[in-house]
Amino acid sequence: MTNKITVFAAWKTASERYVPAVREKLLGLAKAHLNKRVKKFIFKKGPAWVTNARENRAAESPFFQLYPYHGPLRKKSVSAHSVVDLELGIFFHRIPKCANSSIVASISQLREGRALSSSQEFKRDLRKSLMKPADLSLDAAQKVKSLRKFVFVRNPYNRVLSAYLSKVAVAWDTNEQIRIHVTSRSAKSPLPTFAEFCGFLNRGGLYRNHHWYPQTDYLAFQASEYDFFGRVETIDADFKRLAQMIAGKETSLEMLPEDPAHRTGSTEAMNRYYTPELYDLVYDIYKADFETFGYSRIRGSKFLHPRSI
Repeated sequence: MTNKITVFAAWKTASERYVPAVREKLLGLAKAHLNKRVKKFIFKKGPAWVTNARENRAAESPFFQLYPYHGPLRKKSVSAHSVVDLELGIFFHRIPKCANSSIVASISQLREGRALSSSQEFKRDLRKSLMKPADLSLDAAQKVKSLRKFVFVRNPYNRVLSAYLSKVAVAWDTNEQIRIHVTSRSAKSPLPTFAEFCGFLNRGGLYRNHHWYPQTDYLAFQASEYDFFGRVETIDADFKRLAQMIAGKETSLEMLPEDPAHRTGSTEAMNRYYTPELYDLVYDIYKADFETFGYSRIRGSKFLHPRSI
């Protein structure tokens, strides 16, 4: 019996030491050599130890050990939408549907000291090269507490409509994954109206796709720990303020424009899509965003003034 216990203990020690390393090696080979469709199947629908590998790696990273995240999102998602730049001394979040690609490229100008390309291809390649919190060593993670922390946010009324227009309405007939996210079925079906989409969010669909997650859920720290909250509605002026804060002096560099293909015209379309009931429903769904970032509630009977969005 003693021998069996000894053998089991030795096996457990060895597995804890070597199995994760072998697993990571296999995942690395899969990413490097399998085609996109096969990788999507493996990493989305494969064994639990595969689909959860990135979450486990993020959860065990020095960053999340030092700064526990207690929100509803998976830690790998919080890390994937966060950026650490030790050279500039900053930590910020890339919140979807908040001009995050343009913000990343614009901030990179401060490091380079010159204007950069505003092309979507450049922004996409730049995003892949960013340092994420879960990638930090223990020494680097310990420095995060002294970095300037900021985030750019957007009026929830406008943001959820933009998500509907660009990620649901435009892609409904061609994107099977979007249909699954909204209806739990891949088969083609009539496009839901904006009101039906908001009802879907309210009935449990809020966390089916990261483009409409609440913005507050991306925050890795308490709101009071952030040095700067910029707004998409005043993005040019806010970027100037942020650039001066980071550089310690005024700069001639400006916010790079958003790709025209990503503009949904949601601001101009607000009054066409919203009803008094939808104003109230969206406020209830995203109440934490309204309160945390200081956006005003629009009462159902109140006309929407363009300056409020």
